[in-house]
Amino acid sequence: MKLDKLLDYQKHDMALRRIMLEVEKSDDAQRIEKAKQEFAIAKKNVEDSEKDALSLVEFFSGLEKEYQAVQKKIDKLIPQIDKLEKSLDKDTGKLDEYEKLINELGVLKSEANTIENNTIKQKSKGDETIQKYKQASERAKKVREFHAKAKERLDALQKEKEPEIRVIRAALKELEPKVDKDLMAQYKTLTDDGKLPAFVAAHLDGKNFSCKGCGMSLSQTGSSTLTSKGYTSCESCRRIVYK
Repeated sequence: MKLDKLLDYQKHDMALRRIMLEVEKSDDAQRIEKAKQEFAIAKKNVEDSEKDALSLVEFFSGLEKEYQAVQKKIDKLIPQIDKLEKSLDKDTGKLDEYEKLINELGVLKSEANTIENNTIKQKSKGDETIQKYKQASERAKKVREFHAKAKERLDALQKEKEPEIRVIRAALKELEPKVDKDLMAQYKTLTDDGKLPAFVAAHLDGKNFSCKGCGMSLSQTGSSTLTSKGYTSCESCRRIVYK
């Protein structure tokens, strides 16, 4: 069975793969992948900052309600204390009640101070959250600009290669029906497994044949098949070795 058509197909296929690899592994393609990763990180940081900000808003809202409730009690208590204080000169029997109210006021003021201290502490966290949000947003903006420029250059490279790619694909389409179906099936199985090239010439060293794909020597059976049939499968790498 002649391999001419298959080898011609392989030549064009390898040429196409080299071009596609050149595009896929180009500096701008690598930059785009890096930009995607960095943008994902920046986006997550923005989202996390937004969640933290929402939590802080809810926290401050709760503190404000607590503070208003305490202040309302204080505002209600102070007139009662003032009234009792004025009446103590005439009626000392209300001293216990006065002292009780004074203690309640102290407790309420302590609660108010705690709320104020918590507010100050959380304000610092809020400032930090805002700063993180700004940094993440700015980073995301820069990454988008970097990605856009790299993609523009990559698109230009793909456009430059497109005519050559079209020619090769047309040749492959024309050749494929002319290749033996069994050989084509073997070729596609091997290339799908990363065996590139899939069909390789045999190397003759004295009387021994070896595979140019992996460099391993063929067995006596393999060498005999190669001699009689013109090609055989390498026992080591499974590539098709031909004379």
